[in-house]
Parts: sequence; structure tokens; C-alpha cells
Amino acid sequence: MRRRVGVIGIVALVSVLIFGVVPAQAELSVGGMAGYYNPEFGEVNDRLEEFNKRTGTDLKFKGGLAYGLTLSYDISPNLRIRGEYNTFTSKTSDSYTDSYYDCLGDLWEDEYNYEEKLAITPIVLSGIYRFSPDSRLCPYVGAGIGSFPTKYSYDAERKKYCEGYLDDTDTWSGSDEDSPIGFQVLGGVEFGGKKFSLAAEVRYITAKATSITETKFDVDLGGFFAGLVASIKF
Repeated sequence: MRRRVGVIGIVALVSVLIFGVVPAQAELSVGGMAGYYNPEFGEVNDRLEEFNKRTGTDLKFKGGLAYGLTLSYDISPNLRIRGEYNTFTSKTSDSYTDSYYDCLGDLWEDEYNYEEKLAITPIVLSGIYRFSPDSRLCPYVGAGIGSFPTKYSYDAERKKYCEGYLDDTDTWSGSDEDSPIGFQVLGGVEFGGKKFSLAAEVRYITAKATSITETKFDVDLGGFFAGLVASIKF
């Protein structure tokens, strides 16, 4: 939490200093982004793979849709400062059954159901250099730093059956979270006019969330994002 507050404070301070120095030149844009984010996941999926081998399940976090909002300032024709807030969620679930007979010959079955969720909500400030700002087709590159709040949670249920009849139910759950500092490099091509622009963008992110409880959910957030960024200028 302290790291997250610290990064937000730095982002706010840098924004005030930069935007306050060049208010006459600055051009404001707001917009949104959406694309495919595929982090490495790392240890959290390694742990699930070991569990899958023991139980025959297929639990695994996968990449998917990420989306968010952007706020940009063009402080010169070539230089842009962009703040963004994104969200990404990955879920996985599966079940398995253990069967055995007791000393009386009755068949007992333990049915286990698992659901796990990973939610990432990064807040990032990036500097972007635009190579041909006067052209309708403008390539650009950039780099950014920010906070990557990450929350892992799971829910589990066990149903115990005797000869096909439900005998008992037990549930348990847990969660963990971290807000690591992360970095990104990006590149893209922007197409647009005076008021509206649309860009195709690719970025590589590096960050890692670390477990602070017994859940052992360590997640490698590093990976590629590819998508579209739409903006409206004021």
C-alpha cells in the first residue's frame, strides 16, 4: 500500500510540475484503450500445474482482454505525457472427485470444486515521443512507470457423498494482494485528425507481485499488450 501511494504521489507531482510549466502549449486528450494482455504469470501457474498433476484438473491463468482510460497532454508537437488506468482479470476453475470404500463396503465420494481469480489494475505515467506529429499517420515510442495493484483470490468447496447421497459440505477461501512498481516500453502508429485519433499500440510490461501471506501467489506480470488507443482532443 505504501508503494502504491508513493507512486501515485510521484505521478501527481511530476504531472503538476510538467503541466504547470507549459499550460499555454499543452493540449489535453482523453480516451480509452482495449487490447490483449498476456503476462507470464510465472510461479502462480507453476503452482497450479503441480496441483493439476496430482488431481487431473486443468487450472491455469491465461491472457485476455485488458481495457482502461487515458489522459494525455501534448506539451510540444513531439512530446506527449500520458496517464492511464487499466484493468485486467483472469479466472480459472475446475473440479475433481476422490472415491473410496469404507470398512462396511459403502462408496464415499469427495467432490472438490476450485475457482481462482487474478485482478490487475495498473496506474501508469508514460512519456511518448511522436516522430511526425503533423502527419495523419504518426509513429511513436515511449516508456512508463507506475503501480500495478494485483489481487489474487480463491474459493474452494468439498462435497462429501455416501452412496450418491450428500453427507456434508465444506467451503474455504483466501486472498492476497500486492502493489509492485512496474515499467513499460511501448510503440505504435497513430492515425487521426485535429480532434480524434486512433492508434495501434504494442507494449512490453515488467513487474512482479509477491505474496505476503500463506497463499504463495507470486505473479510475474511481465508480458506483452497489443491493442487500440482512441483519444479525443480538447
